[in-house]
Amino acid sequence: MAMPKIYTTLLLLLILAQGFAQEIPKSDSLQNPEIENLLMFSISYTSNNMKTKNYEYDRIPALLTDIYFYHETGLTASLNYTNYHRANKNTYETEIQLGYQKNLLPNLVLNSYYARRNFVGDTTYEGLAQKNTLALNATYTWKFLDLQVSNSYLNGKSNNYFLDLDLSASLDFDQVFSENDFLLFNPTLSATFGTDYWVFQNLSPTYEHIVTNYLSRNNFNSHRFEYQSISVFFPLVYNINNVGFMFNFYYSWPSAKLSKLNWENQSGVLFSIFYTPNI
Repeated sequence: MAMPKIYTTLLLLLILAQGFAQEIPKSDSLQNPEIENLLMFSISYTSNNMKTKNYEYDRIPALLTDIYFYHETGLTASLNYTNYHRANKNTYETEIQLGYQKNLLPNLVLNSYYARRNFVGDTTYEGLAQKNTLALNATYTWKFLDLQVSNSYLNGKSNNYFLDLDLSASLDFDQVFSENDFLLFNPTLSATFGTDYWVFQNLSPTYEHIVTNYLSRNNFNSHRFEYQSISVFFPLVYNINNVGFMFNFYYSWPSAKLSKLNWENQSGVLFSIFYTPNI
């Protein structure tokens, strides 16, 4: 059974996982009125254990670097670079992102952004071949719980819309080893819904018709918006002064439809180091 070369949902979740390294210190810092602007540099490694039932793809590790800037007006910008170092030829992607963040209520934060992506190299590693992304996210905090609703529209080989519903808990401990450090555990449950046009993006019209008929015979619809996966994240962050470290384990269960197209449960680990200079 033909299928995309990369489990696209997990690539999106990888971005989310990397986002923990960006968002956690930022959120903590923005609560301090003495800090108006934030600049962050981070480097990450992920194992990306992506398996199919025929074991066509076993492990697709990647190195990620990111520069993130938040301005006191709410404007945000980031530039990231991802290198798939196990590819047979030089394979990487870059993305530039411009956005805006607004605190509407004490417990409600809205942020939106536009991202432009460029991929070079072995398309086996490309996943969802988007060029442009528009996103609008809302996060509501109640005590130690965060509920986030994320909407994203991706334009590329196929046009897709995704809706992610995330529920996370923030358990933090200050002054663990010194007066200037903290430890944060942020377990998260995420459900992803979206259009399935990305499933057929690399198929010829004839083969797309074959796959559509195969799904129909197994009582699955095609070319529609639907539930796609549920995932769990277990990030642990340690920060001291201007330096931080994050270890994150994630596991994802694809929908019955994606499982029918040969996807198995996915997992991986991500390790990040980030630095926030005083500006």
